[in-house]
Amino acid sequence: MSDKKKAALLRMLKWECLTLPTVVVAWLLLFVVPMSESQKERNRVGIEYQSCYALTSGKDTLLYIEDLSNDWSRANISVNNENFTARRETFSGSWNNKYRFLPSCHGRIKTYNPDYRADSLLRIVNDTLPKLVRQQEVMLAGKSRTLQRTLGELLYYMRVHNVADNGYHLVASHYVEVAAEKERIDSALKILKSVGDRPLQMCIVQRFTAVYKDSMGKTRRRKCRLLKSDANELQCIIQTDNRLKPTHAFADYTGEPGKYTAATKPKFAYYGETSGGKRNGHGIYTDRAGNYYDGFWTNGMRDGFGCSVDSVGNVRVGLWKADRFRGERLNYTAERIYGIDIARYQHEIKNHVYPIIWNGLHITNLGTKTPKTITGEVKYPVSFVFIKSTEGTGIINKYYAADYSAARKHGIRVGTYHFFSTKSRPQEQARHFLRNSKFKPGDLPPVLDVEPSDAQIKAMGGAEVMFSHIRTWMNIVENATGTRPILYINQMFVNRYMPLSPDVAAGYEVWIARYNEFKPDMHLSFWQLGYDGRLSGIRGDVDINVFNGYRDEWEEYLKRRTIR
Repeated sequence: MSDKKKAALLRMLKWECLTLPTVVVAWLLLFVVPMSESQKERNRVGIEYQSCYALTSGKDTLLYIEDLSNDWSRANISVNNENFTARRETFSGSWNNKYRFLPSCHGRIKTYNPDYRADSLLRIVNDTLPKLVRQQEVMLAGKSRTLQRTLGELLYYMRVHNVADNGYHLVASHYVEVAAEKERIDSALKILKSVGDRPLQMCIVQRFTAVYKDSMGKTRRRKCRLLKSDANELQCIIQTDNRLKPTHAFADYTGEPGKYTAATKPKFAYYGETSGGKRNGHGIYTDRAGNYYDGFWTNGMRDGFGCSVDSVGNVRVGLWKADRFRGERLNYTAERIYGIDIARYQHEIKNHVYPIIWNGLHITNLGTKTPKTITGEVKYPVSFVFIKSTEGTGIINKYYAADYSAARKHGIRVGTYHFFSTKSRPQEQARHFLRNSKFKPGDLPPVLDVEPSDAQIKAMGGAEVMFSHIRTWMNIVENATGTRPILYINQMFVNRYMPLSPDVAAGYEVWIARYNEFKPDMHLSFWQLGYDGRLSGIRGDVDINVFNGYRDEWEEYLKRRTIR
């Protein structure tokens, strides 16, 4: 053997003698030496598991159904939100990584006894699935009707307000959200109605999320997918392409085998400012019943300006105090549509008779008996006037004809009203009103002024008799004039009696007398906001009214509701 070969052999033997112990030590460290407690601690991980059932027909997912094993008729059901129906549990586990020097947050996760039923779908009797579809169809149809009513209420608010009014943007924003929700519901309803006799199937929808501490001690979350499941263990493999993000509230886990208490579904959601653990400042609240509020809070109660929509679609926009709705406080400007109502009392004052100076008529004061927010000078034109013509079956306002003609001559829209009596038949009152009143094209609808006391209502036979008389008068006058009359009432009457006659409340426009700083919380055409207003051209106090809307709505109202 040459010297070169001997030298090469010696170098190889020397290298092997050096590297062999190194390989043995590395093998021992990686595969034989037990993992240290600190490494085990690093390998601890929690698995958030959520599952529900999906009812499918072909490619369409019809329903997500809560994971129940007994009474499916009581299960939570959703069309497009699996989170609403999901069962949630948290399991402890560890990264299944035996290699001491490799990062702990890679590879598989192992957890024991998770009470997981992925491969044992519940067998449902043949008629249960169609019943669930029909049940959901009925529920969605009802929800669609409620959303349609909500859209109508929101649209009504936007129609009678303008963008400068406080709260308009809140209502407009919520309108967009509700419209999108209704479109989604109607789309789902269409799918359900199209099912017919199509075959239905059920499958399980499952989500796994690993929650762990990274090398910097920060809580991280990664989605997993199921790799294997049997009676003893659950294993997941990490999807490394998922974006990492910090966890939200997640219960600390101990690493001990077993499952944790399932997360409970929230009964409400609140997004906004808090203080001392309570809602304070601005925030948006929704609950499972469908109630919604966007506005200000104090100590957990609605307090300040806000917009609410309840579960049946009623909309309230205005001021709240101690969780109670006070009302909408108007800002009076020259942009609003103002009018008056008059009778003989605007002519006969303290045994003197005064004329109305129609060519110089304008409002100079809205009244001082109730607080009002006014911007600018009060010098408002009179856009409309309601004039009393009759009362009961024998009383006639002797100034009516002249005032009616003068108002029309000066371009003021005129309406005529009758004062309701509890002591005479409604047919006779209606005929008396029609004989002694004028109804020309362009006039505002006729009005029935209803102001009886509780004693008078009782004396005539009670509220049922009174509403029967009101309906009779309204029907006769509508048939004679071709225009549905307006009902004039006060706030006390609304609170005490209107709930007893929902057909009257829903069937007729309302002109309401409410002497308060807050606008009445109801649909109305005209609001009599005060009885002590002042006008140039009329002596003494005058009832001041405001139309529920701005110029565009007023013009539309005149096209829609005036006498033809």
